[in-house]
Amino acid sequence: MSSLLQHLHEHEAIEPASADRPSIYELLATDELRDLVQPAFRYVLAFFAQRYPRYLLRLVNRHEEVYALFMLLVEGYHLRRLDSTFADQFYGMRYRSSLPDRPSARPSSRQKALILAFIVGIPYVKAKMKDLYERLGGGLDPEIARARRENDPRGSIISTRSRLKNLIMKLFKLIYPYAAVGYALLEVGYDVNYAFAARGEWRWWMKLVRVSVIRDDGSLSESEPSSTATTLLASLPRHALSNLFPLTLLALKFSQWWYSPNSPRASHAEESSPGDRVRVPPPGMLRPAKRGISSSSSEPSLPSTPPESVDGSEASTERKKPLAYGHCPICEEPWSNPTALPTGYVGCYLCLYRFVEREGVCPVTGGDLAGMGGVDSLRKVLV
Repeated sequence: MSSLLQHLHEHEAIEPASADRPSIYELLATDELRDLVQPAFRYVLAFFAQRYPRYLLRLVNRHEEVYALFMLLVEGYHLRRLDSTFADQFYGMRYRSSLPDRPSARPSSRQKALILAFIVGIPYVKAKMKDLYERLGGGLDPEIARARRENDPRGSIISTRSRLKNLIMKLFKLIYPYAAVGYALLEVGYDVNYAFAARGEWRWWMKLVRVSVIRDDGSLSESEPSSTATTLLASLPRHALSNLFPLTLLALKFSQWWYSPNSPRASHAEESSPGDRVRVPPPGMLRPAKRGISSSSSEPSLPSTPPESVDGSEASTERKKPLAYGHCPICEEPWSNPTALPTGYVGCYLCLYRFVEREGVCPVTGGDLAGMGGVDSLRKVLV
């Protein structure tokens, strides 16, 4: 990466860009600034949703749609008034039309609508596809996925429509990772081409819309009448929004970092007043049941139905000595896909899944797990 940046500097020193052509560093900076908007917007929305859940909780659940609508308003305002997006305007850039019938070089209304559709639509589609991939279990352990299929209450009674939908989802899970990597490589290719080529557009959709990004030399504002004080006052809200909006995002991200637990402020507070904090000790480990790993316990016994091991055979829960570390309390074999129970004990995923689904209790302590979510309370651990 360092050698590539050095080569870019040497290339720009040998072949300097034209006066109105932004450098690749300026364009990448606009992307970085634009990427700050979504996490900041979601943070503010979640903060107010905690105070007013009755009104804002649904908006948090539909965050992608609300954010896309918000960006439509913000970017639409900048494109209509300034021929630019808010990030490009912050760095002194705007769009120029390459159509032959546009002597003023200002984008037409149709071009602005297409720019807005690509700028807002592409991030929205990417976010929704990534969310769908994660909800379908993208990257899920194959053993866990197989267990879910085996315990599907619908069994083999699935309609033709559902089968077609499942087939489409499987194809999507298979294709999405390659499509995401391919699109990322496409953007990188355009970045490299823009950096080394004397001509060319920064993004692929700019060729379709027939626009390009140029430095704003002030000709747009100079072409507008500004001789009266009324016109000057009317332009103040426009410039205030264009400049204060990115600065507000940076200030919000700084405050979010400053008040986070890992910030220097939190570290200094912990060092200066260690006695003011109440340290809550961790809870004690639950004792095993009478039929658990220790027969000397006085806890209530487990249900009479013995649990099943991984191979489907019944595994006895009667033991005369404590179980060695790293062994499942059900099949007594070394952990296979270690999974933790809410009670703190660890075992094989399939053993715990089948036992908790059938009995609804912890196989070691006998504690009720149905109120904790049942099989959904199981958590895979790394050991």
